[in-house]
Amino acid sequence: MARRGGADWTRITAYDAYTHIAHAVIGRIFFGPGLCRDKDFLKITLQGENDFYGVAYAVAKWPLLLRAVAARIVPRACALKQNYHAMAVYLSLVLEERLRAWPVEQKEKTTGPRTNDFIQWMSDASRTQPYSLERQCQILLNITAHATLATAQFLTHGSFDLATWPEYVRPLREEFADMLERPQGMTRASMTNLGKLDSFLNKSLRMNPQSVGSMERNVTAPIELSSGITLPAELCIAFTTPQQVADPQIRPNPTHFDGFRFFKLRQQSAASQYDYQYPSSRPDFMLFGRGLHICPARILMTNVLKLAMVHLLDGYDLRLANPAKGRPKNSTLVNVYYPDKEAEILVRRRS
Repeated sequence: MARRGGADWTRITAYDAYTHIAHAVIGRIFFGPGLCRDKDFLKITLQGENDFYGVAYAVAKWPLLLRAVAARIVPRACALKQNYHAMAVYLSLVLEERLRAWPVEQKEKTTGPRTNDFIQWMSDASRTQPYSLERQCQILLNITAHATLATAQFLTHGSFDLATWPEYVRPLREEFADMLERPQGMTRASMTNLGKLDSFLNKSLRMNPQSVGSMERNVTAPIELSSGITLPAELCIAFTTPQQVADPQIRPNPTHFDGFRFFKLRQQSAASQYDYQYPSSRPDFMLFGRGLHICPARILMTNVLKLAMVHLLDGYDLRLANPAKGRPKNSTLVNVYYPDKEAEILVRRRS
């Protein structure tokens, strides 16, 4: 990066940069303030996340009955297991240090002076069942992999869209500048009032959904639909996200990037305030799921995205490295849409 206030533009590979940023931010929540700054530990977990998806995509190509075997023999399976063991070494040291720091009378309780991070939450929850440090590492790495992937993807898409449609930069900056001048400042509650930023991210999400389908379900018994079509048992079904967001009967001119479309819709009624927020689920858009099994981490990710975008807008100018080519194109791997991992953007610190 150039120095603050510098006139020079710096070329960065957006997806790679945002993956590291997302990993550090998510790491603060999941690993705590110590491990999230430990470069060796972050290297282990970042490589573990890459191995996790490498194994997952490789196993998905095998027949269902053979996947348990495939998970042990596909390339990167050994590397993933080594990452679990390396994480276990770090976590055991962290947990032992915390136990020494707690008062003796608090060690058997689930309340008291605890570090507020995911490691501690899982440690407390494990007191009600047989404890396995390796299993805790598996859960932690798997959840971190999902959170980092989604956050990095949506940050990359948001940056591509800001660089492609720079007319949104000024009103977005004015919105959070106005919030910072208020007595409460920037808090988790006040971030819901960043309606224009929420709308911009919402439109970016709908134009660039994370996956081909959402709400995957296995049919356990035959279901006859109102159209007369019967879904047989053991069929896997999903709702096709791209078709939902591109349907002109649901939204007029759906392929046009109107970054404030959902901000305008939220002004129509009190109920609309909740229907069109970024993490909301509606029958016409179920990327986060619907009902009982809706994604529980979507609120956390929304706040992380908003904080990251505010920091980006406040400190940097963006522009496309190759404006003549337009916005970088997305790619597909199995059933996941990815932003262009090789695309570069130009960034410059604001004065």
